[in-house]
Amino acid sequence: MQIGEVAKQAGIATSTIRYYESIGLLPEPSRINGRRVYGAAVLQQLKMIRVAQSAGWSLAEIRTMAQDAETHLLQSQRWKAQVPSKMAELDDIIAQAKQMQAVLQASLVCHCETLDACELLQA
Repeated sequence: MQIGEVAKQAGIATSTIRYYESIGLLPEPSRINGRRVYGAAVLQQLKMIRVAQSAGWSLAEIRTMAQDAETHLLQSQRWKAQVPSKMAELDDIIAQAKQMQAVLQASLVCHCETLDACELLQA
């Protein structure tokens, strides 16, 4: 497949594919007459990247997990080894979001006429 077909099937831009190659997230494809040619395996790699991103991993973290791509057991072990720290990160984000939500809810019942007089800002 050429890059346009891969992009279409994966639902991403061709520039994203090129970027993933440039940072080592995807291997450089073979070329025919200077054009990138991909095997079907690249679609699976792109799916893995999308799933990992949706779980909150950065591209650098995904690249680390994707190393030794031919050994699926290693990928799985790397993924599972990083889950506890990612869950802790998520717990922090949730706590912060709940705190933000509490401030916003409190602001709905605030009757201060100016921000200078607001008790929420004084706390």
